[in-house]
Amino acid sequence: MKRLKHLALYLMALLYGAAGINHFINPGPYVQIMPRWLAWHKELVALSGLIEIILALLLLFPKTRQLAAWGIIVLLVAVFPANVQMYADYRSRQDALLWIAALRLPLQLLLIGWAFLYTRPAGAPFSEPVLLPLPCLRCHWAPVSLIMQPAWEPDRSWNELFLNDLFLCPSP
Repeated sequence: MKRLKHLALYLMALLYGAAGINHFINPGPYVQIMPRWLAWHKELVALSGLIEIILALLLLFPKTRQLAAWGIIVLLVAVFPANVQMYADYRSRQDALLWIAALRLPLQLLLIGWAFLYTRPAGAPFSEPVLLPLPCLRCHWAPVSLIMQPAWEPDRSWNELFLNDLFLCPSP
């Protein structure tokens, strides 16, 4: 299992590195799917490509692997509007490749899950929570921690789970 996880890690680094390089070699497709409401399309494509290359390199080193994995998750969330734009464009022009655009949307979740595998220190069990600093949604200012794997009880509502278990706010 450990060998497979290492292989998947190096495959991830290779894919993000290649995708990042492709942003510079062939930026056209990336520019085309940029959401219309964003400015500086070419610059943002170049920036996202550079970030992909950097994150791919950071994945290769154990000391920076967790940071790189979280960075990839943030990047995937940040570029999701481009995938939505691609789907909307393909759908409006009834493109034969609409199925590819539709497939990219849930693929983002799989890629996030793949990166999440590397957000823990080497050897840390998955039963331990991962703490990520976030602003509190209840008081809007206090620093809190997001527990990525809460123990959910079926008789509680999602809202209770979200506010009481996921966000540990120091204010009442």
